[in-house]
Amino acid sequence: MQDEFYRNIDRQLAVFVRIRGDGNDSAWMSFFYHLRNAIAHGRFTVAVNSKGRQIFIFEDVKPTVKEGSQVVSARGVIEIDSLIRIIDIIKRGPEGSLEG
Repeated sequence: MQDEFYRNIDRQLAVFVRIRGDGNDSAWMSFFYHLRNAIAHGRFTVAVNSKGRQIFIFEDVKPTVKEGSQVVSARGVIEIDSLIRIIDIIKRGPEGSLEG
């Protein structure tokens, strides 16, 4: 997950450490866990790629034992439209019905 990760923002990509336990056993739950952390801790930005699409760039970092040091546990580049589709799917729920 080097800094070159952000050089090609025309493709959607997320790389993350899979979280185990506390209901986060699936890859999707791990993705949302890291996405939530990035938003909560202000480690994100919105930009426009060369295709004219708005993209959401995020990273989740964890502090280490060594003072002032941190480890990147997730980085992602995802189109805003893709995030909206994910939100819509979650709202529909397992039976596909939208709730109020």
